Amino acid sequence: MTTDVSAALATLQLHPEDSGALKALAALHPGNGAGIDADMLSQALSDARRFHRERGDYELVASLIDLELAWTTDAGRRADLLHEKGRVLSDELLRDEAGQACVREALEASPGHAAATESLAQMALVRANWEPISKRYLQQAEGAKDPALASSLYGSVGEFHLKYRPADGEGETFLRRSLELDPNNRRSGAHFERVLREKGNNEELLTLYVQRADRAANRDERALAEVAAGELCEKMNRPVDAYTHFRKALDGNPFEPRALRAVRDVLTSQQEWGELGKVLEAAARSKRGEQDTVLLIELATLLWKRLAQPDMAESVFRRVRKLDPSNHSMVEFYREYYTAKNELPQLLTVLAQAQKTEGDVDRRVEMGIEMARAAEKRPQHSDKAIEIWKGILRLKPHLPEAVTSLRALYTKTEKWNALLELLKDDLDAVPATDVDEKINRYMEIVAIYRDRLNLDVMVVNTYLNILALRPDHPAALAALAARYEAQGRYGDLVQVLTRQAEAAKDPAERVALHRRIAALWADKLGKHGNAIASFEKIFESDPTDAETSTRLKDLYTKGRAWRPLIEVYRKELPHLDAPTRRARLIEMAKVAGDRLNDVRESIALYNQVLAQDGGDRDPDALTGLATLYDRERRWPALIEILERQRLNAHAQNDAAGELALLERRGTLLHDRLGATQAAIEVFKRIQELQPKNARAARALREIYAQAGDYSALESLYAEHGAFGDLCDQLTSLADRTADMAARTRLLERVALIAQEKLNQPERALKAYERILATDTKNRAAALALLPLYRTAQKWPRLLATYEVLLGPAAGGDALADKLELLAEARKICEQRLGSKALAFQWCARAFEAAPKNDVVRTDLERLAGEADEWGNLATLYET
Repeated sequence: MTTDVSAALATLQLHPEDSGALKALAALHPGNGAGIDADMLSQALSDARRFHRERGDYELVASLIDLELAWTTDAGRRADLLHEKGRVLSDELLRDEAGQACVREALEASPGHAAATESLAQMALVRANWEPISKRYLQQAEGAKDPALASSLYGSVGEFHLKYRPADGEGETFLRRSLELDPNNRRSGAHFERVLREKGNNEELLTLYVQRADRAANRDERALAEVAAGELCEKMNRPVDAYTHFRKALDGNPFEPRALRAVRDVLTSQQEWGELGKVLEAAARSKRGEQDTVLLIELATLLWKRLAQPDMAESVFRRVRKLDPSNHSMVEFYREYYTAKNELPQLLTVLAQAQKTEGDVDRRVEMGIEMARAAEKRPQHSDKAIEIWKGILRLKPHLPEAVTSLRALYTKTEKWNALLELLKDDLDAVPATDVDEKINRYMEIVAIYRDRLNLDVMVVNTYLNILALRPDHPAALAALAARYEAQGRYGDLVQVLTRQAEAAKDPAERVALHRRIAALWADKLGKHGNAIASFEKIFESDPTDAETSTRLKDLYTKGRAWRPLIEVYRKELPHLDAPTRRARLIEMAKVAGDRLNDVRESIALYNQVLAQDGGDRDPDALTGLATLYDRERRWPALIEILERQRLNAHAQNDAAGELALLERRGTLLHDRLGATQAAIEVFKRIQELQPKNARAARALREIYAQAGDYSALESLYAEHGAFGDLCDQLTSLADRTADMAARTRLLERVALIAQEKLNQPERALKAYERILATDTKNRAAALALLPLYRTAQKWPRLLATYEVLLGPAAGGDALADKLELLAEARKICEQRLGSKALAFQWCARAFEAAPKNDVVRTDLERLAGEADEWGNLATLYET
């Protein structure tokens, strides 16, 4: 429960009619962001209602119930509250209709609510029977001999009239009669008091209070009556009478809060401090006053501030200290009191006790700082100050003021380990994003490890922590390098130097660091391969460094790192003269081709050689390119390279070399590119250089043959009189070609050359036969064969040739030629082959062609007789 709720409830205890306190409570309900716990507030309101019910403040009790109803959502709890309010309205405030309405609302919130159900039934029963009950009470009262009993009965009748018939005025009459019989009847007095208050009859109400005070059975009742009279006098604007009643109330109860407040206000306004001191001291001596810290503080402050009696005030503050060791006013008093007396230990004791019981952390920290500052003023209390500051840090870690003071104290007392722990804790509080501040903290820590504790391991670890935050921190790198070198930790030293080199801005410094790294790898650690990276950095910074270049090339060669080796060569190129550059490019190309098998890279490097001034016909580059282009089957490029090589051979009068290059170039042009004309020119060039070059001649023959340039082919053979070879070549070409017309032409040319140039009729005969083998209707070949067969007396083949000539291609206009051929065939069969029957068949064919020819008919009949073919003859004649 918050302080605001407690304060509002306390105000209502003093001033039940204070509407401001009720508004403050209404604004502090749960769920509105005020941080109020619902259960705790409900309990506080229940306690407050109990207190005011005992005081008779029933209107306030109903208002407090309304406050809780405003934020209560639980149906059961709402029903309980509504039932309670209904009973207060009906039983105490005598508002039966309003009370029954609340009870019915309780049943709506929680149907079947047992207490509400019972109360509603009771209220209805009493309302229905109040008049008979009143008559019976009056009869009993008139006959009662006990005044107290009669007073009670008249009071009950008065309540019935006020509750169920308030306008008839009978209720007030019966209450007066009740009080006449028993002035101490509290219930009747309370109802009569409310009636007078509602009527505004203040004079009679004041008389009632005075009489009640006079007849009070004890001091507390008299004090309450006097307080009521005093408050009524204040409303009636009678301050003197009000003060008198309040002082009488204090005589009955020195601790009565409302009377005490009123008297205090009057005496304070009149500045009668002595009298006020007596009033407060009397209240403080009461049983409740002894435990009232507020009252004791007020009395002690009055003695201290107004009456200038610090020693008497201290005796009161001592009582406060027992009740509330952390009371602010008490602490403030003792701060001034013991400071004035220069009693620092006693002040520290008070502050320490106050700090232990103080609930507010900020307040505890403030008191702790005050204690620590006080302890620091005396050198012998340094340890005490340290403990206090440590306690403050436990309350509020990383408090800058505490950290600063502890650092100074630890340094002063040379407590280095404790200072380290403090610095480490403080370091943890620095945000991760504030790298500079973290590094500053680490630098302080490393100074202690190095200068105070001589812990080399921790020095190194701390520097490593700095480098983890900022890898290029120069001071940390330099310090670590020195430490590692002194300890012979060369591997770690290399790592640090590498970081220094990466962070170095000066190129010369960076190169020097890399030289040192390379030397460590090579000389101290014996790992030459690891030195490569540093040599590379040096060489990258200064490609003219011959020593570094040599070391790198040696290491790359030993490690078979060919591509990095090429890169070293490449970086050297701009710094070399032209001849050396060409030689270096050739070396690079050989490495790329032979070691890396990177043909493209090798070709590119060789071409760079050719692109150099004076390097367009570099023999080594040309040789290398020729090999690579041949491997890659890049024929056009290879042909171009071969031409350059030929030019070199020509310039050197190397005829054999030139011929070999020309032969290869011509072959590539023809075989790989199909560039026939270009190939012919190359081979002709060879023949010019060496007329009897067999390879050139053979190549030309092959080219002419494939190109179908038979004239050129014959000319080539004719130049050498090699007609026999020509015939063989033409015959071979004819056998290979799929073009029948071309084949016929080739064979006809063979036959012609065989007859005219070679006088070899047999070769001509075979040529014509080859023609007829694939072209059975070729009359030209058949006609050419006739004389050849006759000369050779190859009669069966001659007859077969006649068959070709007598075929469908003979036509109808050549009957005479046909008959002549048939006659020749008949003669050959009869005279050369001696076959009358075969001659008869040829003659029969002549008869079929010319049945009316007398010569044919005569020969036919003759041969039929000689060959005994009369049957076939008869058949011919019949058809």
